[in-house]
Amino acid sequence: MSAPGPTIPYRCDIDGLRAVAILAVLLAHAEIPGFQGGFVGVDVFFVISGFLITGLVMGRIEAGSFSLVDFFERRASRLLPALVVMLMTVAGIGFVMLTPRELVLLGEDLTATALFGMNFQGWATAGYFGQEASTRVLLHAWSLGVEEQFYLVFPAGLWLAWVALRRFGQAHARGLILAAVAMMVAGSLWLQQFLVNWPSSAAFYLLPPRMWELGTGALLALLAARGLIRPSHSAAMASVIAVLALALIVWPTMTYGKGTVFPGLTAVPPVLGAAMLIWAGTVAPDNLVSRMLSIRPMVGIGLISYSLYLWHWPVLAFARLWVGRPLELVEAAGLATLSIALAALSWRLVEQPLRRRGPRARVGRRLAFALLACMPVIAIGQLFVWSNGLPGRVGDAVLRTDREGGAAADLLECVKHGPGDCRYSASGNAKGTIVLWGDSHAGHFAPAVAVAMTARGYDVVLASARSCPPLPGIRLSILLEGGPIGQACMEFNQAMPHRLAQIDDLKLVILAGRWTSFLSPQWKDAEDRWLSMPDGRKADAPQSDDLMAEGILRAAAGPTGRGIPVILFDQVGEFHLSPRNCVARARMFDRGEGSCRERDDITSPERARFHRLQDRVMAANPAISVFHAEQVMCNSSHCDPAPFGQLLYRDAHHLSVAGAQHFVKVVEPVLLEVLEPDRTGFSR
Repeated sequence: MSAPGPTIPYRCDIDGLRAVAILAVLLAHAEIPGFQGGFVGVDVFFVISGFLITGLVMGRIEAGSFSLVDFFERRASRLLPALVVMLMTVAGIGFVMLTPRELVLLGEDLTATALFGMNFQGWATAGYFGQEASTRVLLHAWSLGVEEQFYLVFPAGLWLAWVALRRFGQAHARGLILAAVAMMVAGSLWLQQFLVNWPSSAAFYLLPPRMWELGTGALLALLAARGLIRPSHSAAMASVIAVLALALIVWPTMTYGKGTVFPGLTAVPPVLGAAMLIWAGTVAPDNLVSRMLSIRPMVGIGLISYSLYLWHWPVLAFARLWVGRPLELVEAAGLATLSIALAALSWRLVEQPLRRRGPRARVGRRLAFALLACMPVIAIGQLFVWSNGLPGRVGDAVLRTDREGGAAADLLECVKHGPGDCRYSASGNAKGTIVLWGDSHAGHFAPAVAVAMTARGYDVVLASARSCPPLPGIRLSILLEGGPIGQACMEFNQAMPHRLAQIDDLKLVILAGRWTSFLSPQWKDAEDRWLSMPDGRKADAPQSDDLMAEGILRAAAGPTGRGIPVILFDQVGEFHLSPRNCVARARMFDRGEGSCRERDDITSPERARFHRLQDRVMAANPAISVFHAEQVMCNSSHCDPAPFGQLLYRDAHHLSVAGAQHFVKVVEPVLLEVLEPDRTGFSR
């Protein structure tokens, strides 16, 4: 048994701060209005963890009683029992409820979580704010991976640094370690701000860029250990600072959102606020905010905060998967209450009994048992993966839905011949070239256009860039996975008019994009995007309409100036959540597929605004035509993902193979009317 070491006095205010953090996270994930930025609660948790762990570890290191095995055993006893129970429950519900495709992803996530690496899995496979993310049952475990990796490296680093530096004397060793941690905090913050400007979620998910948040708490603990933070009799001053600190947490909770470039410098307010609150509670425990945080309801929520974090996201995600749509406010509030009840049970029945250590607890044995408890989770996860989601659980209709939901680009073999280009060659001698210019929506139209027009003797060229509508000369701000990529889009668009001018046999240009996502989106992908004024200011709704009309007219000016027609393709109807998952689950449980219909988008204000914008564009340049793709894929009130028994969408707003095949029938007469005017069947 390890030698006893110093302990950190229990502080009610820190449990109250945990309550603030977890309630912010819970309300944000439940999509309660006014708390959309509550994801910053995770950053508050990181500061608390860094403070408590560093204080405990450094105290034991200096007392000569620190043991890595003992530390890991304590962490495992604290974290793993409730985690394993949650994971096994999720696996059981997933086995019953999820489609094979979903169960494979769940199996990967189960394995990653049990191996303390869900943050790597999230980084490799998905963003945190996208449409599919809201139904990914274990995505929240990314933060547990970050903390667990911190526990693996930071305490060992402190111990090694102490062993190496204590020959200079304890005071010097403490000072050098403090300086090293301060440098780590500064370097990690710089790295996070650097990475957040790239189209990658590394800044969000990985430990090195997140280390400064945990390190801020560690720095505070080291300052306290050196006696540089002392009790003060000025509770009034501490109260003022604590109120300011609380505001630094509450303000981003209420004002940040899915379009916020985060983390990086935007993470500084909640991290600084958490550190200041811990500091205020250290120097003046009876300050106003610390007293508020120490009331019994706040402390009670704080005590169950770990279990509440574990349970709230699977509850919400499974509910969204079941209903196939975003949750109503009453539903979300009820599920949040259910999460609190489950957390209380988990704390009482799992966390508390299994974290108690008997007086003769053998160091290492409990750690081994805790780690072995993860093995069944890993085994189940791998079973889900290697069996391709246990397809024998479901009928042929569900399996067919998964197959139908493949990418539309599978329709034809596409020969790449340049950056952003894809050429479909005509059958026989080519009559000319058709160019589709736009974003991924141009991409999902391309196979259908190619099937229809290559057989008629036209080459079809797709020139597309991700999330990049054809708006040359317009400043676009695009956040994908937390990083701005608008500059690359603008460069692509600026080059396109010249490229079109070099195509001698150009016969038709089609402009396609996910247009309404740039018109003050409300419920579109959380990959936020907007149009900016020339001076960099974010355009408001009327300005966005003007800028988009200007960009479309500029894109069409070159071709129409040569007498070449331009067709503006409207986007297909969009869904809040994956229609493939909804239809598959409806077939899996013999439920009506009507619940999978989407009504909000087709009647949205953004749609109406874009239709008015189209009228302005056609009035300004009569050589531009508009094809309302949403009207042939939907009706006037809703979009049905499988109106003919076949799934027409592969995700919330892209066509599947079946959707593209259906689109061939309706797009062919439209294009022939423009290219060969003797045909009929098209009107603008």
